[in-house]
Amino acid sequence: MNEQTDFAPEAPKSKNGLRPWIGVHLGVANSLQQEYGKQYGPSVLKVMQFSPAARAGLEANDVLLSINGTRVDSPEDFLHCLRTHSVGTTISILVRRGDVEQVVEVEIGSDSHILGVPDYYALLEVSPDASVEVIKEAFLVQSKKFDPANVETGDPYKLKLVRDAWDTLHRVESRERYDIWLAEQKLITEGNSKLLDES
Repeated sequence: MNEQTDFAPEAPKSKNGLRPWIGVHLGVANSLQQEYGKQYGPSVLKVMQFSPAARAGLEANDVLLSINGTRVDSPEDFLHCLRTHSVGTTISILVRRGDVEQVVEVEIGSDSHILGVPDYYALLEVSPDASVEVIKEAFLVQSKKFDPANVETGDPYKLKLVRDAWDTLHRVESRERYDIWLAEQKLITEGNSKLLDES
């Protein structure tokens, strides 16, 4: 029987102050490390909603075998390999799901949004009850603002976030899920702030 342990080490920040992050909680198998001569990598305990890992299709119980061809045998290995790559780049993760191995492409995000993702409404500068038409107009404005071709305000990473915001908010089902998630995160934040005030 495999015993899994939650493992969430802290990655050092990159030069621009952002830590590479994909949004998974990893476990390590403490027994049956090998089966039929195969070394197990870290297993996914949880995939955070709206995270890079979730968008890429990673799932709980996936076993992560390598990043860009570099084998990883533990959560520590995975983190060490992940942090050699920059925020905004795409990595290829070899995943074992059941008896099948497949490659999943994941674009690395930043732990500045460690609870999941930023407030997309604030990012687009629109109200949470804005219509799809208003959101689309804001998306076009912000896309132009953060386009790398714009020498004054261009920012590839923020452009990616703006595109993620549009992809989430212009569809009814994904927007409903996001709104529920965002409300939950705000309650958590308010609760933590209250605890700090009372301490």
